[in-house]
Amino acid sequence: SPAYVRRKGATCEILVKLLNAASPLSVQVHPTDADPSLKAHECGKPESWLVLSADPGSGLYLGFSQKLTKETLRKLLESDADLRPYLHFVPVKPGDYFEIEPGVPHAIGPGVTLLEPQRVLLGKSGKTYRFWDWGRRYQSDGTLDMQAGKPRELHIEEGLRLIDPELQVGETYVSTLRRTPEVVEAYEGVTLWRYPANASYQVFIVKASAGSKGSWRIRDGFAALISLSGHCVWTGRGGETTEFQAGEPGFLPFAAFPLQLDAKEQSEFALVIPSGAELNWV
Repeated sequence: SPAYVRRKGATCEILVKLLNAASPLSVQVHPTDADPSLKAHECGKPESWLVLSADPGSGLYLGFSQKLTKETLRKLLESDADLRPYLHFVPVKPGDYFEIEPGVPHAIGPGVTLLEPQRVLLGKSGKTYRFWDWGRRYQSDGTLDMQAGKPRELHIEEGLRLIDPELQVGETYVSTLRRTPEVVEAYEGVTLWRYPANASYQVFIVKASAGSKGSWRIRDGFAALISLSGHCVWTGRGGETTEFQAGEPGFLPFAAFPLQLDAKEQSEFALVIPSGAELNWV
């Protein structure tokens, strides 16, 4: 029911992913909801990246390393040229956060684990335009086969329409995507990293010492939860309990608040709440 999810309406348009890349993911860009190439059941997919872990030397690809005209980039893509010299590589560390809005060229490099919240409209499928895939070829079952395989479908024209390779260049561009958290001591034993909200949601990382306890409430909202480490127990206002251990996702509905958090051991978890909601604790 709407009251179960959120006091003001039943909107639940947040999708949260936990990603680990063994090899670089394709270079992509997301459209706006009004993009003319979208089908009736499709929508844009604004998202964010919160780095949870990163191997030494690993990173992300955001924008371009040098200015390119769209025509030059089109020729490179249509000739299946190696685009790596033209992509801007961003070394990362845990806690780095980036807003991947419509029109941002992006790819995840190997050795990076990300939390990736997204906004996808109800009843729709979020669309991604893939405009380069590192020259890879695949069999029909998805198996990588660089000799006899075929490339995946690319969306070169759709992608070129959305990006600006003459302006989306270097660290100057990346700095417009990067966000810095506010660190808050919620109460004894619990520290919270509060990242700036965007138009759809807000992301938090909570670190709780073993034995710490407190009451949590989300005004006018809910939370998607992913347990990152440790073992914690949430008790709802009706007395029901739910345990979370590392890697487990969950949903904290409006109807369950206030929730009591009991950290059985040192724990860390991520919370994503909708725009307009407010996270409070005691």
